[in-house]
Amino acid sequence: MTKENKEDKLYKIYYDAMEDLSDGNIASAENLLQKILKNDVDFVEAYNGLMLVYMDKGDKAKAYEYADLAYAKTKKIFPKWPKEMEWAELDNRKYLRAVCNRAIVYHENEDKKNAEKLYRLLLKLNPGDNQGVRYLLSALYAGLLPEVVDERTEEGNRLQDHSSLEELLEEQNAKHGFWKFPEEESIQSEESFDDSEHFFDDCPICQAMKEGKTSASELKEAFKEAEKKGAVVGGSLVKENKEQDLEEEIDGLTCMGGADDFKMPKWMDCAWRRVSCNKDDCPICSRIKSDKQKHIEWGEDPDSCGSVFEDVSNNFREVREMIKKDTNRMGIDITNLDNIQEPPKAEEFPLYQKVTSWRNSVFGITEKAETLGEVWTRTELFADLMWYANLLPTKTYRQLCNKWHIEQGDAYGEVDFEYTGYVLKECIKILGDTFTQLQSFSSEYMPNLIRAYAQLNNLEKEIASIKIKSRPD
Repeated sequence: MTKENKEDKLYKIYYDAMEDLSDGNIASAENLLQKILKNDVDFVEAYNGLMLVYMDKGDKAKAYEYADLAYAKTKKIFPKWPKEMEWAELDNRKYLRAVCNRAIVYHENEDKKNAEKLYRLLLKLNPGDNQGVRYLLSALYAGLLPEVVDERTEEGNRLQDHSSLEELLEEQNAKHGFWKFPEEESIQSEESFDDSEHFFDDCPICQAMKEGKTSASELKEAFKEAEKKGAVVGGSLVKENKEQDLEEEIDGLTCMGGADDFKMPKWMDCAWRRVSCNKDDCPICSRIKSDKQKHIEWGEDPDSCGSVFEDVSNNFREVREMIKKDTNRMGIDITNLDNIQEPPKAEEFPLYQKVTSWRNSVFGITEKAETLGEVWTRTELFADLMWYANLLPTKTYRQLCNKWHIEQGDAYGEVDFEYTGYVLKECIKILGDTFTQLQSFSSEYMPNLIRAYAQLNNLEKEIASIKIKSRPD
């Protein structure tokens, strides 16, 4: 057996172990990882995996022991650290994980000097920081443990708001200068969006958006004003006129009602589709083009994971600052809004948990296939599968929250309910087409993909069943 074939077989065992660990089968995961080490004592990922196993078992001493071993094996391979070790190169990831795990051990044991040294090394090796090391280093400087970063990350994912981590990073970076933010682009002025293609002059909702009124309470008031003027909010027109089919397709975007009714801006599709319109006058695509050009000028790959992660983080900060600026100008305290009801956490929705579990199973299949270099993992179909499988849980949770808000009497969620329903249908349709076309490839993972497709069909029925119950008066 060649070295490459042996490594491939060991990686298959490793991925099975990680799947078992994810499912809570800790004993099985440990046995598989130990089996790997019996065949190859230098298999770094096995040590990384055993650290996770013992952390789950609550045995920190043993977890730290395996973290030390993974780091020692990595240092054996790299007596002198290279100038770069980018995350985009799959083979680098096990070593980056090993270094990060060792830094976390130092961090948890309050060895600030060594933790800081390794965190800064990781930022130098992988400037794109796909691991989120900059947040761990921020926590270290602030006297917080790594678990605080984990908690804030989970909360940020649930609320789709990572401002807590970003503010921690900005505060500590200002003091210690460890993270270089990309040069900020100027935010487009509100006037640049003021045209008939994007907004309606007599629409209270559009007026609110143009004036920078983006808080939940302000948007609720805007929707109330729109209703007073006789506008149709969300799908109420369709419900009141069941005998008429008033839903029409305009440039691939569902618009509710007739010509005088509120329409979602056409460019909204570019916010979630993998392949966007790419037009210069699109508020979303024009910014993406600007970001890509910036990376090209800096001699960077604009499509690398690091560049994309950097742009998303930077754009988030700019939007947050714009909202803060506008609300402060209008005398609004966005940190203390009254009567804003928070929806349940994502994990409180069983359907969200099902969809997330499905997404994770798909990712498990694709990661194994990608590691083995299967042909189909280098196609547009693979890119679509990864993109829309990841999008599905997010949009499902959003729709469940929309339903919850409406049933609590918050009518402002109706437009988003209709639009998110459209996005979910499109997402599932694209995934279905992708699974069908992938079956033309010869792959040992095809039975698993077919099984995932069957599971998606069952989930589609449950997602389509998200309906609005009668609302409180």
